Order: sequence, then C-alpha cells, then structure tokens
Amino acid sequence: MGDKKLRDKVENGCMFVARRAATLGNILSPSLLKEPSVNNSWLTHEGLEASQEDCTLKAESNTVYAQYDHTAVLNCTSCTRGTWESRLPKISTSEGQNWFSAEVLVNDWEINNISCLEVDNYVNFKQIQVIAYAEPDLVTIDLQKEMEVGTTYNITCNVNNVAPVQDLMVKWTREGEEINTKSFKQETKRGITNVSVTHEIVAQRSDNLQNFSCSALLNVDKTRITSSSATIRTYDLSAEPQILIKKWIQKGDTVPATCKITDTFPAENVKIQILFNNADVLVRTEQEANGTVLGHANLDMNHSGIYDVTCLASLQGLSKKTNETVNVYEPFEVYLNVSKPTTLYNDSVLVECALIKGNAELYNIEIRVNGQKKCKVGDRPFVGCNVTADRRVPMETIECEAHLKGDPDIKTVAKKNVTVHYPPDKPSIQINPSTNIKKGDTVNLTCHADAYPKASYTWDFPTADIIYSADQSTIVISKATSSNDGTYICYASNPFGISQEQIIIEVTDGTLYWTLVVVGTNLGIILITSLAVYYILQQYKKGTYNLLKFKQKKKSNEDIPMDPFPKETNQEC
Repeated sequence: MGDKKLRDKVENGCMFVARRAATLGNILSPSLLKEPSVNNSWLTHEGLEASQEDCTLKAESNTVYAQYDHTAVLNCTSCTRGTWESRLPKISTSEGQNWFSAEVLVNDWEINNISCLEVDNYVNFKQIQVIAYAEPDLVTIDLQKEMEVGTTYNITCNVNNVAPVQDLMVKWTREGEEINTKSFKQETKRGITNVSVTHEIVAQRSDNLQNFSCSALLNVDKTRITSSSATIRTYDLSAEPQILIKKWIQKGDTVPATCKITDTFPAENVKIQILFNNADVLVRTEQEANGTVLGHANLDMNHSGIYDVTCLASLQGLSKKTNETVNVYEPFEVYLNVSKPTTLYNDSVLVECALIKGNAELYNIEIRVNGQKKCKVGDRPFVGCNVTADRRVPMETIECEAHLKGDPDIKTVAKKNVTVHYPPDKPSIQINPSTNIKKGDTVNLTCHADAYPKASYTWDFPTADIIYSADQSTIVISKATSSNDGTYICYASNPFGISQEQIIIEVTDGTLYWTLVVVGTNLGIILITSLAVYYILQQYKKGTYNLLKFKQKKKSNEDIPMDPFPKETNQEC
C-alpha cells in the first residue's frame, strides 16, 4: 500500500496482530523493525520510538461467531508468551513475536468463554466469547390469499433452523416497503430453532393485488434470506343487499324485482342470484360507477298467496343474503248503490257499498262523499249508511272504496253522482254607478241568487222606461230622471222556493248640485274671514288711559269696554 500509507497507519497507533501464518502484522511488527540511525525516521512516533511497543495483553475481538461444527481462529497479542484455556476442542495453536492464536472447533450451542493468558502471569487474561450460529435454511410466509376489507388477518413468517435467535430480525414488507419488524433479544433459548412470528393487518382495498413477503436477517454475518412473495386479493361486501319489489301484487301480474348492493369491491366480481319461492330466476346484472351492483328479474305471479323473494350477493368467499315477503292477492271489485239519484238540500240518501270479489279479510271498505269519509271503515264485505246532502252544490259525488289493509294505495273505487236541489238564497243586487246618480246617467241593476235549478228573476219598480237582460237578472235605466226615484225589488225563484231583495234609488239634478257647491264654498270663505277679523280685534282692544299717572298699572282687558268706539270717547288718542 506504499510507504506513505504504512507511515500513516503507524503514526496513528495501529497495532499489528499475528495469526497462524506469517502476516504483514508480524513481518512489520514494531519489535522487528530495526532502530533507525536517524532519530527522525518515519518509523519513529513523535515522543516514542517504534521499539517501545505496547505490551498489554489484548484480544483481537471480544466476541467471535462461527458456524456450528466449524472452526474459529482466536488471536491475542502480548510481549510475553501466551496460552489458551478453552472448553471447546483446540484444533491447533500458533505463536509469533508478541502474538499467539488458537483454532477451536465450535460444536456447542452455548456461549463459550475462552481465555488467552500470559504464561508467566496467569492472573492476567482476556476472555473471548465464542458463539455458534446457523443460517436459516428456509424462510416462508403464510397468509390468507383472499381477504375481506375491514377484517383482521395474520401474516406469519416462518424461519427454519436458525441460531442464535437473539441475533435474528424478521421483517415484513408490502411491495418492498417495510411494514413491521420483530427481534428476539429477550429470548433465553440457545441452539438451533424454528421461529414462527405473526403480524396483524386490517385488510384494505389498497391491499388488493399487492405482494407481501418476509425476510430473516441474522446479524452475525448480515445474511438476509427472503421468502417468496404472496399476492393477496381483497374484497368488500360489507353492505347488506336490498330487494326492490312491490309488497302487494295482483295475481296474474308480472312485476320487476331488483336486488341492489352498494359499495362493493371489486364490483365486477360480484355475482347476484334472485330466488322466487326458493327457485332460481333469470337475472340481468348491471354495474354502476360507485361500486353499486344491480340484479334485475321479472317475476310472474300466477298464484295468490304469500311468497319469499331472496337476494343472494356473493364475492369470492364472501356472501350476503336478504329476504323479502310479497303478498299475491286476487283481483277485487265493489258494488255501489244509492237509494235515489236526486235529493233536496239537507235530505238524506241511503248508500250501500259491497265487496263482490276478493277476500274480505284483506280489505277495508268505506263510503266517501266528495272525497270526505262519511261512513266508518269496515272489514265486512258490506257497508251501508245514510248520507246527508248538507252542501249547496248541484252535484254530490258518492264513492264506494275498498283498499288493501297492507297497502291503502291499492284500491278499487265505484262512483255515482247525486243531484241536489235547493231553493234560491237571499239575492244580492249590484248597482252601477253605486252612488251619486245624477239626472241623465245610465244605471244598471243586477240581481243574483244561488239556487239549483237556476233561479228565475222578476222585478218590481217605479213606473219608468226600463230595459231587461235576456234572463231578466239585469235591468237598465238609460237616462235617469227624478221619475226613477224609488224602491226596486228583485225576486229570485225556482220550483223549490222564492226569495227577494230591494234597493232605493234617488236621482239628483246636476245643475242644482253645482250651484249649491258654489254657494256653500262662498259662505265658507266669508265665515272664515269674519272669524279671523274678530280674533285680531280681540288681541288689540282700544280703551281710556290716564297718561299723567304713568306709574299706574294698566287696566286689565276686563276693564276695557268691548265696544271699539264708545260714544263718550274721542276717536282720536
């Protein structure tokens, strides 16, 4: 390695150790180096010549590992002769100047303490631990190849024929990335052994098609043995399937049934089976983007009764099942009878409703008038009650309804209309213009009364020229005069009664009206002006004052005569 490198090693205090054969260490051992003729030779350390070597007893290594049933070479250095004490068989020993070594057979699994001693001083010794090891001959990984997402699984790493276990480290990897390690430093067992150790994982969707492996590293010689990798598949079928089907179905119908399961993974591997009354039916599968899988089937309801519909979703070894009960019912009909098709207001009509087809135990029957329930709900095949026509409407709609107790939306309805007759109520009269009818105005009077059949109208009014509408509900005064003043009476009648209403009309003269307005306005102005003058005079009253008695208190207003110009007083101050 060149003189410079050797000099650097010597100057840094490097100790050369002899082994069984001659080595550079004992060839160049400081004790063999001749003393240089020049004090500053490169073999002379600063302050210490090379011949002044360190003679302390030293072991080359405090711990030596060797494969079981193989030999190990142990080295010690000393300036005096040395020897060995060992429980292990010594194959050979050798020595040189300032060194001695021994080769021993490592055939014991226990830790052996071997001592190197100075012959002349047995008290001075160094111990070397000799430990036998065995590299594992096989590393395997055990794990379930198919895993359900969210479930905990064990990944087991098996290491065969390894020693010492205290120097073993097991590592688990996922796609080459370390996920866990395990060491055994606290173990007390010595000798060759088999190790099985597990690591728990919770399966995730991201683990799908990932490679898992484990490896064993023996720290003695840094030997690493890795198992073969194992690829796992993960599946998620955590949601419960749903069956989408009507619960009540009429016999003879063909109805769609859908089996739906959400959030599956991988969705393309999901299989769906639908059974009707424990028999397989043809299923068409549909996959949605969000992991939802749908299975569609059409079911023929040929017989009445109660049946089970089963949805079975499976994914590899996973499966989920859901049952739904459906009721197949016979078609049903009702009969409706009304005692009379026409009635008077506030009279009663007998209504009868009967179930004439179907199982009465499955249905409720009720009678409705204009959508409002009028009779009690019954579970008998016949319901009857009296219905009162209590509304002033020309027509009442009466219904007989039967519906399934299990699903009120499934029903059948029979309808009949009953005509209701009622007399006119009190008429109302509308007049236009409604106020301030002036001479020459056109006046309209319209009369209306609620009745069925519709009311006929007649009028009673002062003698005047009147125009009638076609149904005589409206009369028109084309040019109002004072002769149109008076009471106007409207009569409304039909075969079931008569009623009346009246209104009073007063026609005013337009010219007189405006004359009165002008006169009234002028009078108002005069009155307001007079009041203003009076108020001013009250504030500034005139009276008699004694000017010589200037300290005399001014007379109060009460002493001043109210007449602004008294006779005894001069008009000038």
